[in-house]
Amino acid sequence: MSYTLEPLRQNGLNMGYFLFGSPPESVRIDDRVLAHLKIVILTKLRRHEGFPFSFNFEPASGSGRATVWLNPSVLIQFRFEGSRQPVINKSWLELMMLTANEADGLRLVEEPPEAWSLPTATGTLSVQR
Repeated sequence: MSYTLEPLRQNGLNMGYFLFGSPPESVRIDDRVLAHLKIVILTKLRRHEGFPFSFNFEPASGSGRATVWLNPSVLIQFRFEGSRQPVINKSWLELMMLTANEADGLRLVEEPPEAWSLPTATGTLSVQR
């Protein structure tokens, strides 16, 4: 089965695939978003941590949402359409890693400005401009 994520930050340039499982299922994702997901997912798996990854998909893919469990024994692949490595936003990586460490697991979040601070005691993000 193949899904296409709802546009999060599609720049209209390149769309890659996140493939998981055996036989593989695929999720079509903007290359820039996929590059950030790759870093977060591989960091978690390198630490031998299992975690859920939740995403919404477009109406063309049946609409709705899905959650997959990822752990070091799950076969995964990142397939990029473009040949160039996108610029990585470290703040976005940190924010995605925070979601990956929550009970609900990794999910796509809007890209923050490059500089932001960790959540405060009240649980809100403090953005520095």
